[in-house]
Amino acid sequence: MLIRGASRTLLSTTGVDAKNPISVLMEICSKRRWPAPQFNCEEFGRDANRQFIWTVVVNNAFFRPMGGSKSKKEGKAVVAQVALQSMGFVPRDPDLPVCM
Repeated sequence: MLIRGASRTLLSTTGVDAKNPISVLMEICSKRRWPAPQFNCEEFGRDANRQFIWTVVVNNAFFRPMGGSKSKKEGKAVVAQVALQSMGFVPRDPDLPVCM
């Protein structure tokens, strides 16, 4: 499957949608010989209402979703998806606001 977006091309045998966005982001960085993405997590709130807000730096570009997630695993996947959308590797999702 060939995916094009914003003058970038990603070759994938299973398709981007079928893969974990964290894995896809790491593969892109590796193929382009960029440094590995740097993930950072901030926690807010008390135990019952804890929110996790992840940020990622990819090739010196900073990406962060507008809202938090209820789990660390979900939050890391969301920030990877935000980075992929912002860089044009996957189509934008209007339900996933971005803060750059």
